[in-house]
Amino acid sequence: MIKEVDTDGNSTVEWAEFCTMMDSIKNGKGASAMATVVKKKQEMIKLEGSGGSTHAFSVDEKNAFTHHLNSCLADDEDVKARLPMDIESMALFEQCGDGLMLCKVRAELYSEA
Repeated sequence: MIKEVDTDGNSTVEWAEFCTMMDSIKNGKGASAMATVVKKKQEMIKLEGSGGSTHAFSVDEKNAFTHHLNSCLADDEDVKARLPMDIESMALFEQCGDGLMLCKVRAELYSEA
């Protein structure tokens, strides 16, 4: 990553080179490995809980788990009123708050084994 940013070839990233790289990324022109890292960080969601606890997760992770629950529990009579959840929303957290869906998906996993 340093070689991509180090325009003067001295094996270090000076402030000006760093600023140029960040400006490129900010303006959507960064295709470097560093741009990928920065963009992934931007796609993270951070939730703060009680007592100062925090949890961070990616949008892709949330969407994939929501899709998984929608698929696994689609025919479950006990949770059918909660499904399907909108993959792009935060419905996953609302619907899993009481633990029922998580228990159901765990039972589903063990019944397949």
